[in-house]
Amino acid sequence: MARNPERAGDPRRRPRVPAATCCPPGPGLPRISYELYPPRRPDQAEAVWETVRALATTAPQFFSITYPSSAPGRAASRDLVERLLADGGVPAVAHLTVVGTSRAELAARVRAMLAAGVRDFLALRGDPEPGRQWEPHPDGLNRATDLVGLIRRVEADARAAGLLDGEVSVGCAVYPHAHGERRYRELVTMRAKQESGADFAITQVFYDVAEFAALVREAPSAGVSLPILPGIIPLTDPGRLRRLASLSGVEPPAGLVARLDVPDPEERFARGIAATADLVEGTLEAGAPGVHVFTFNQSRPALALHAELRRRGLVEGPPPRTEPTSEPAPTAIPTSTAATSTTPSPATPTEGQTP
Repeated sequence: MARNPERAGDPRRRPRVPAATCCPPGPGLPRISYELYPPRRPDQAEAVWETVRALATTAPQFFSITYPSSAPGRAASRDLVERLLADGGVPAVAHLTVVGTSRAELAARVRAMLAAGVRDFLALRGDPEPGRQWEPHPDGLNRATDLVGLIRRVEADARAAGLLDGEVSVGCAVYPHAHGERRYRELVTMRAKQESGADFAITQVFYDVAEFAALVREAPSAGVSLPILPGIIPLTDPGRLRRLASLSGVEPPAGLVARLDVPDPEERFARGIAATADLVEGTLEAGAPGVHVFTFNQSRPALALHAELRRRGLVEGPPPRTEPTSEPAPTAIPTSTAATSTTPSPATPTEGQTP
């Protein structure tokens, strides 16, 4: 897929892995990718890596690694990204947010990430720590749009100084659960991110295929040509869906809740995987170039989903060869995940309101 020639930067460059190959050439099927978050404690690092290894057996398009708001979490995020880069098996997309960071600090972080070999970014505004209201840094940025532009400026400077080789891709988040005027503002914001240098977009959580289809259908009329990957949550854990609703404002449909309301946990799991595969199938029919799975560092649902999508002939990739024997216990949903990255709330304007 060619880069949008109208966007900022050198139009001769071609997008890197996520933007270029989320839309496979020729007859190839779409591919899956996964979001992971870094270990919360050092003693969880190997368990997270075991999850990485299990998911890697499905030959994913890429891993995206979230970027927490705390200093230890950010260090763990950088460590995991660098370990993935050193491993060389699956491309790593590094999340970056503007939370609590000055422009100078952000530029320094991008330079350091480029020097460490990062070539793929997901630029998010990010959310404050739980219990705190959004407040931009006095000398920071207020929008993901501005972060996309900052990454591109740092990239250009590094390239001009002879310090950078290879292509750089920048992704962004988009909020599909929007209607009417909200949808228009979201599309305006997507166009601004595209013009600032974004190559692809990943959606926030949604449950209605019609919302994704409308976003894809209406994007060209707003001048948006970015490939839009649906962000998909395995629908196997009703408790997690309730927690996500409190963060995102997107309630799971009553029919889904009823479908999962069975006493046997294995039956609930099987129903959840089937419901998730139905959602993915609908997005692919609506034109999705691939699927990005929010794993919450739990490989079993992601592997089961991939197996079901392969069974239906919807995605590429080999059957998983292994499944981890241990994983970090499920924890609170991280605020740096793309699943809730553009969450509106009464106290925090969505990015769609201020491109």
